[in-house]
Amino acid sequence: MKKNIALIAAALLAASPVIAPAMNTMAATAKPDTAAAANAAFPHAGAESLENGVVTVAIIGKGAPVYSTYKDSAKTSRYLPYGSSWKYRGVVKYTDGSTWFDLGGNQWVKYGDLIHGTLSKQSGTLKINYVPGYAIAVWNNYEYGQFTGKRLKHGTSWKYFKIVYADNGKVMYNVGGNQWIDGHYVKVMK
Repeated sequence: MKKNIALIAAALLAASPVIAPAMNTMAATAKPDTAAAANAAFPHAGAESLENGVVTVAIIGKGAPVYSTYKDSAKTSRYLPYGSSWKYRGVVKYTDGSTWFDLGGNQWVKYGDLIHGTLSKQSGTLKINYVPGYAIAVWNNYEYGQFTGKRLKHGTSWKYFKIVYADNGKVMYNVGGNQWIDGHYVKVMK
């Protein structure tokens, strides 16, 4: 009986067709998808969203660079001036956390070059309201800035030239150039 089953199994195997992988005739002539390869390092979290709105440039001086697509390597010679506002028509978010805004006509700007809140060009005088004998830090940007090495002492008065009401609820005052202080420690004098 065991011998009969073994003979039947051998006969079935001999009669069945041999399965081999198909040869790809396109392999020799196919061209690599360089765009997909470039995006593979930081794939999109999704397709370009069709959200729209307005963004404001945060880079003081030269302004925010414009890119022809949503890649650092695609920088053009064009810059958007500081404080200028632009309508966007789409957003691309990468899995590495970077975000790009589509201004239309192959013009893109990076999230990090934009104000994430409302910029007011209101000016006036403020007084540092901290702890007597101590001072507050001056930052080189209103958001994620670096300490400039300068401090403003409690009780001193300063002119301010702009205010940013950030999306995270923080208020920052510009005291000239790339010098920003935390609104939590000031009293506006007018």
